[in-house]
Amino acid sequence: MPTVVSELRDRGVGWLCKGGDGRGPFPMMVRRAQEMVIWGVAEGGNYDNILEYAFRDDGGMTFRMGNTGFTSPTYPDNAHSHIALWSVNLALGAEKYTALVISGAATNVYGAKIDYALTPVQDGIARQYGWDENWTQNDVYVTQWKANEFGWTKAHLIPDASLLTFLNGESVDEQQLVAGIKTSAHHVPLGEDKSSADVFTNGDSGLTMTHWNGFRIDPFNLFDTNPPGGPVRC
Repeated sequence: MPTVVSELRDRGVGWLCKGGDGRGPFPMMVRRAQEMVIWGVAEGGNYDNILEYAFRDDGGMTFRMGNTGFTSPTYPDNAHSHIALWSVNLALGAEKYTALVISGAATNVYGAKIDYALTPVQDGIARQYGWDENWTQNDVYVTQWKANEFGWTKAHLIPDASLLTFLNGESVDEQQLVAGIKTSAHHVPLGEDKSSADVFTNGDSGLTMTHWNGFRIDPFNLFDTNPPGGPVRC
């Protein structure tokens, strides 16, 4: 089985130019938007976690985790959360962090600052209260980039013992930044999670539909013109 999959996907209509009043002088033109998606699967007990990175033709990027698998035989009816912690190196010459917008020091040809906006795409905000779950109390963490602070991702250290120890009050002005972004999906086991073999029984042998969570990074003034290309006027 492959460990990494790369595919090109259609995203729908990127832009449409109907040619002035629709009758001319220019013919109608439609650009189908696309994205290159790289994804793989990480096993996690009774769940399989789909990790997906999409690079769009408009310069945006999408990070998603999809959780699918079979219901836990030990706790078949327990509602629970699937939580992801993403570490994103924001090498943009950033000089400040405001809300979820990373503002760069560089400008485009129009003099506007080059920005990125981070937009969560999820169906719930997880706040956990276990002994090692203090990191879930915030949705975004921003620290200075340091090469020696990435080892925790390979050592499988919990964020409480890694990420939270990096929060030392240091300034993030005019620094290369790393954003720790938490996303989550809430899963309540339902009838749709069962298989046909479970009907009229107490069985839990089915598969749950994929629960997606993640976030999107959109460019602001990163390009001087329409990235996929377009007509001079419409």
